Amino acid sequence: MINKEDCLILLEKHLGEEKRIIDHSKTVNKVALHIAWELNNAGIPIDIALVDGGSLLHDIGKIREIKSSNSLSHAEEGYKILMDEELEDFANIVRKHLFYSFRNPMLRPRNWEEKILFYADMLVKEGDAEGGKKYRLVPFTERLDYLRKVYGKNKEILEAIDESENLLYAIETQLIERIGDGYTKKLEEEVNLV
Repeated sequence: MINKEDCLILLEKHLGEEKRIIDHSKTVNKVALHIAWELNNAGIPIDIALVDGGSLLHDIGKIREIKSSNSLSHAEEGYKILMDEELEDFANIVRKHLFYSFRNPMLRPRNWEEKILFYADMLVKEGDAEGGKKYRLVPFTERLDYLRKVYGKNKEILEAIDESENLLYAIETQLIERIGDGYTKKLEEEVNLV
C-alpha cells in the first residue's frame, strides 16, 4: 500500500487540473476516515490504510469516463488504473464504490472498508454549504434523489439506485448499532469539510 501523499500524487497524475474531483475525494476521505476510526474505537477491526487510500482514490477513473464515449463506469476505470499501478487492494475497493456496480452481485460492498467508502461517498454533496464550504453532509436519500434526477430516463440505472438504497439503509443500521445513532451529528461537528 502507498501513503496518503503518494495517493494525492497519483490523483493529480490521473485527474490533472480537475480540482473539483480532487476536492470531492478529499472530502469523502475525511468522512470515511471518521467513520472508520469510530468503528475501530468501537472494537471493530478496520484497515484504516485501505479506507484512507481507497477513499482518496475512489474517483480516479472519472476523467477517463468523461472523456471516452466507450468508457466503462469511473469505478471500473479506476480499477483498471489502480491495477496498472499495481495497487490491487485499492483497485478492489474502488471498483465497489459505485451504486451502478450493484448490477453485478460480485461487486457489491461486503466488508467494512468497502461499505464505509460506499456510504461516505453517498453522504457528501457539493454546493451551498455553510461558511463558504464547497461540500456538505447530507442524508444519503438526498444524494439518491439527486442521482434519480440526473439519470431519470435510464431505467436500468434507476433500478440500480433503488437497489443501492436498500444496502445504504442496511449499512446505516449497522453503523447505528455499532457506534450509536448520534454519529451523523458527530460527523458534522468533527469533520472539517472542504
